[in-house]
Amino acid sequence: MAASVDLKQLDELFDQNKFDEIESLLNKPELLEQSDKRFEYKWRLARSRYRQVKEKQRSDSELDAIRDLVLSSLEDNSECGPAHKWAAILIDEAAAKKGTKERIKQLLTVKDHMEKAIKYSPTDPTSLYLLAEWHYSCYNVSWAERQIAKVIFGTLPEPNLEQALSCLKKAEELEPLFYSKNLVLLAKTLIALKKETDLAKESLNKVVSNFEQSTKWDDIEAIKEAKALLKKL
Repeated sequence: MAASVDLKQLDELFDQNKFDEIESLLNKPELLEQSDKRFEYKWRLARSRYRQVKEKQRSDSELDAIRDLVLSSLEDNSECGPAHKWAAILIDEAAAKKGTKERIKQLLTVKDHMEKAIKYSPTDPTSLYLLAEWHYSCYNVSWAERQIAKVIFGTLPEPNLEQALSCLKKAEELEPLFYSKNLVLLAKTLIALKKETDLAKESLNKVVSNFEQSTKWDDIEAIKEAKALLKKL
Protein backbone atom coordinates (compact mmCIF):
# COMPACT_ATOMS: atom_id res chain seq x y z
CA MET A 1 0.00 0.00 0.00
CA ALA A 2 1.38 3.40 -1.04
CA ALA A 3 2.17 5.95 1.61
CA SER A 4 -0.08 8.97 1.99
CA VAL A 5 0.28 12.62 2.96
CA ASP A 6 -2.39 14.60 4.76
CA LEU A 7 -4.05 16.99 2.29
CA LYS A 8 -4.92 19.51 4.99
CA GLN A 9 -1.26 19.62 6.01
CA LEU A 10 -0.24 20.29 2.41
CA ASP A 11 -2.72 23.16 2.13
CA GLU A 12 -1.48 24.66 5.39
CA LEU A 13 2.14 24.44 4.20
CA PHE A 14 1.15 26.17 0.97
CA ASP A 15 -0.56 28.99 2.87
CA GLN A 16 2.65 29.36 4.91
CA ASN A 17 4.78 29.51 1.72
CA LYS A 18 6.69 26.39 2.80
CA PHE A 19 7.22 25.14 -0.73
CA ASP A 20 10.41 23.18 -0.03
CA GLU A 21 8.54 21.13 2.58
CA ILE A 22 5.77 20.38 0.07
CA GLU A 23 8.39 19.31 -2.47
CA SER A 24 10.02 17.03 0.09
CA LEU A 25 6.71 15.41 1.01
CA LEU A 26 5.29 14.95 -2.48
CA ASN A 27 8.15 14.42 -4.92
CA LYS A 28 8.01 10.63 -4.58
CA PRO A 29 7.04 8.02 -7.21
CA GLU A 30 4.88 6.07 -4.76
CA LEU A 31 2.72 9.17 -4.33
CA LEU A 32 2.70 10.67 -7.83
CA GLU A 33 2.43 7.38 -9.73
CA GLN A 34 0.93 4.73 -7.46
CA SER A 35 -1.29 6.40 -4.88
CA ASP A 36 -5.06 6.49 -5.41
CA LYS A 37 -4.80 10.15 -4.31
CA ARG A 38 -2.16 10.96 -6.92
CA PHE A 39 -4.40 13.52 -8.66
CA GLU A 40 -4.67 15.43 -5.34
CA TYR A 41 -0.92 15.36 -4.89
CA LYS A 42 -0.09 16.33 -8.47
CA TRP A 43 -2.12 19.52 -8.65
CA ARG A 44 -0.91 20.57 -5.21
CA LEU A 45 2.71 19.98 -6.20
CA ALA A 46 2.15 21.90 -9.45
CA ARG A 47 0.61 24.77 -7.49
CA SER A 48 3.59 24.85 -5.14
CA ARG A 49 6.13 24.75 -7.96
CA TYR A 50 4.30 27.54 -9.76
CA ARG A 51 4.53 29.72 -6.67
CA GLN A 52 8.26 29.02 -6.56
CA VAL A 53 8.50 30.25 -10.15
CA LYS A 54 6.63 33.41 -9.15
CA GLU A 55 8.92 33.86 -6.14
CA LYS A 56 11.93 33.60 -8.50
CA GLN A 57 13.19 30.44 -6.84
CA ARG A 58 12.89 28.50 -10.08
CA SER A 59 13.41 29.11 -13.78
CA ASP A 60 10.51 30.16 -16.00
CA SER A 61 11.53 27.34 -18.35
CA GLU A 62 10.00 24.92 -15.85
CA LEU A 63 6.49 26.25 -16.50
CA ASP A 64 5.81 23.70 -19.25
CA ALA A 65 6.69 20.81 -16.93
CA ILE A 66 4.54 22.27 -14.15
CA ARG A 67 1.65 22.71 -16.58
CA ASP A 68 2.02 19.09 -17.71
CA LEU A 69 1.97 17.93 -14.08
CA VAL A 70 -1.39 19.54 -13.38
CA LEU A 71 -2.78 18.22 -16.69
CA SER A 72 -1.64 14.77 -15.62
CA SER A 73 -3.73 15.16 -12.45
CA LEU A 74 -6.77 15.77 -14.68
CA GLU A 75 -6.04 12.56 -16.56
CA ASP A 76 -6.43 10.80 -13.20
CA ASN A 77 -9.59 12.74 -12.27
CA SER A 78 -11.24 15.03 -14.83
CA GLU A 79 -13.76 16.37 -12.29
CA CYS A 80 -11.33 18.04 -9.89
CA GLY A 81 -12.21 21.74 -9.70
CA PRO A 82 -8.90 22.98 -8.20
CA ALA A 83 -6.91 21.06 -10.82
CA HIS A 84 -8.91 22.74 -13.60
CA LYS A 85 -8.30 26.12 -11.98
CA TRP A 86 -4.54 25.59 -11.84
CA ALA A 87 -4.56 24.13 -15.35
CA ALA A 88 -6.12 27.38 -16.59
CA ILE A 89 -3.53 29.46 -14.75
CA LEU A 90 -0.56 27.38 -15.87
CA ILE A 91 -1.63 26.96 -19.50
CA ASP A 92 -2.03 30.72 -19.76
CA GLU A 93 1.29 31.44 -18.01
CA ALA A 94 3.23 28.92 -20.11
CA ALA A 95 1.67 30.28 -23.31
CA ALA A 96 2.40 33.90 -22.31
CA LYS A 97 6.11 33.05 -22.09
CA LYS A 98 5.99 32.04 -25.77
CA GLY A 99 4.41 35.29 -26.93
CA THR A 100 1.08 36.91 -27.73
CA LYS A 101 0.18 34.56 -30.59
CA GLU A 102 0.59 31.44 -28.46
CA ARG A 103 -1.40 33.00 -25.61
CA ILE A 104 -4.26 33.83 -27.96
CA LYS A 105 -4.17 30.26 -29.32
CA GLN A 106 -4.82 28.98 -25.81
CA LEU A 107 -7.68 31.39 -24.98
CA LEU A 108 -10.51 28.91 -25.47
CA THR A 109 -8.65 26.10 -23.69
CA VAL A 110 -8.02 28.39 -20.72
CA LYS A 111 -11.70 29.43 -20.65
CA ASP A 112 -12.81 25.80 -20.79
CA HIS A 113 -10.71 24.92 -17.74
CA MET A 114 -12.03 27.97 -15.85
CA GLU A 115 -15.62 26.98 -16.56
CA LYS A 116 -14.95 23.43 -15.42
CA ALA A 117 -13.27 24.74 -12.28
CA ILE A 118 -16.50 26.60 -11.46
CA LYS A 119 -18.63 23.58 -12.37
CA TYR A 120 -16.77 21.21 -10.06
CA SER A 121 -15.92 23.73 -7.30
CA PRO A 122 -18.86 26.18 -7.38
CA THR A 123 -18.00 27.76 -4.02
CA ASP A 124 -14.42 28.71 -4.98
CA PRO A 125 -14.42 32.50 -5.48
CA THR A 126 -11.02 32.53 -7.19
CA SER A 127 -12.29 30.49 -10.15
CA LEU A 128 -15.13 32.99 -10.60
CA TYR A 129 -12.63 35.86 -10.52
CA LEU A 130 -10.44 34.17 -13.13
CA LEU A 131 -13.33 33.67 -15.56
CA ALA A 132 -14.39 37.29 -15.09
CA GLU A 133 -10.82 38.40 -15.75
CA TRP A 134 -10.80 36.31 -18.95
CA HIS A 135 -13.92 38.10 -20.23
CA TYR A 136 -12.63 41.54 -19.27
CA SER A 137 -9.22 40.90 -20.85
CA CYS A 138 -10.81 39.75 -24.12
CA TYR A 139 -13.01 42.86 -24.09
CA ASN A 140 -9.99 45.08 -23.53
CA VAL A 141 -7.46 43.64 -26.02
CA SER A 142 -5.42 45.82 -28.34
CA TRP A 143 -5.93 46.20 -32.07
CA ALA A 144 -2.80 44.14 -32.76
CA GLU A 145 -4.07 41.26 -30.62
CA ARG A 146 -7.40 41.35 -32.44
CA GLN A 147 -5.59 41.00 -35.75
CA ILE A 148 -3.72 37.93 -34.47
CA ALA A 149 -6.99 36.47 -33.17
CA LYS A 150 -8.57 36.91 -36.61
CA VAL A 151 -5.85 34.74 -38.12
CA ILE A 152 -6.30 32.03 -35.46
CA PHE A 153 -10.05 32.03 -34.85
CA GLY A 154 -11.50 34.22 -37.59
CA THR A 155 -12.41 36.59 -34.76
CA LEU A 156 -11.59 37.10 -31.10
CA PRO A 157 -13.52 34.80 -28.73
CA GLU A 158 -16.56 36.80 -27.67
CA PRO A 159 -16.29 38.40 -24.22
CA ASN A 160 -19.37 38.83 -22.04
CA LEU A 161 -19.04 41.65 -19.50
CA GLU A 162 -22.42 40.90 -17.95
CA GLN A 163 -21.25 37.36 -17.21
CA ALA A 164 -18.01 38.79 -15.83
CA LEU A 165 -19.98 41.09 -13.55
CA SER A 166 -22.14 38.20 -12.35
CA CYS A 167 -19.01 36.14 -11.55
CA LEU A 168 -17.39 39.00 -9.63
CA LYS A 169 -20.48 39.72 -7.56
CA LYS A 170 -21.00 36.04 -6.79
CA ALA A 171 -17.34 35.67 -5.75
CA GLU A 172 -17.71 38.57 -3.33
CA GLU A 173 -20.91 37.06 -1.93
CA LEU A 174 -19.21 33.71 -1.38
CA GLU A 175 -16.21 35.24 0.42
CA PRO A 176 -16.25 39.00 0.98
CA LEU A 177 -12.86 40.70 0.61
CA PHE A 178 -11.18 37.45 -0.41
CA TYR A 179 -9.03 39.23 -2.99
CA SER A 180 -8.39 42.93 -3.51
CA LYS A 181 -8.23 42.58 -7.29
CA ASN A 182 -11.72 41.08 -7.41
CA LEU A 183 -13.09 44.38 -6.10
CA VAL A 184 -10.97 46.41 -8.53
CA LEU A 185 -12.12 44.29 -11.47
CA LEU A 186 -15.72 44.59 -10.27
CA ALA A 187 -15.38 48.38 -10.42
CA LYS A 188 -13.64 48.32 -13.82
CA THR A 189 -16.36 46.08 -15.25
CA LEU A 190 -19.09 48.37 -13.96
CA ILE A 191 -17.26 51.35 -15.48
CA ALA A 192 -17.00 49.55 -18.84
CA LEU A 193 -20.72 48.74 -18.70
CA LYS A 194 -21.50 52.33 -17.64
CA LYS A 195 -23.68 51.24 -14.75
CA GLU A 196 -23.86 51.17 -10.93
CA THR A 197 -21.30 53.93 -10.40
CA ASP A 198 -22.02 53.98 -6.68
CA LEU A 199 -21.16 50.27 -6.39
CA ALA A 200 -17.96 50.85 -8.36
CA LYS A 201 -16.93 53.60 -5.93
CA GLU A 202 -17.88 51.46 -2.93
CA SER A 203 -15.80 48.55 -4.24
CA LEU A 204 -12.74 50.73 -4.79
CA ASN A 205 -13.06 52.33 -1.36
CA LYS A 206 -13.20 48.84 0.17
CA VAL A 207 -9.86 48.05 -1.44
CA VAL A 208 -8.25 51.15 0.02
CA SER A 209 -9.74 50.75 3.50
CA ASN A 210 -9.22 47.00 3.87
CA PHE A 211 -5.91 46.33 2.11
CA GLU A 212 -3.82 49.47 2.59
CA GLN A 213 -1.65 47.85 5.27
CA SER A 214 -0.94 44.78 3.16
CA THR A 215 2.60 44.14 1.92
CA LYS A 216 1.51 41.70 -0.82
CA TRP A 217 2.45 42.89 -4.31
CA ASP A 218 -1.03 42.28 -5.75
CA ASP A 219 -2.70 44.23 -2.93
CA ILE A 220 -0.25 47.11 -3.39
CA GLU A 221 -1.00 47.06 -7.12
CA ALA A 222 -4.76 46.92 -6.47
CA ILE A 223 -4.65 49.88 -4.07
CA LYS A 224 -2.70 51.97 -6.56
CA GLU A 225 -5.22 51.18 -9.29
CA ALA A 226 -8.19 51.74 -6.98
CA LYS A 227 -6.96 55.20 -6.00
CA ALA A 228 -6.36 56.15 -9.63
CA LEU A 229 -9.85 55.01 -10.64
CA LEU A 230 -11.49 56.85 -7.74
CA LYS A 231 -10.00 60.11 -8.97
CA LYS A 232 -11.73 59.59 -12.33
CA LEU A 233 -15.19 58.75 -10.92
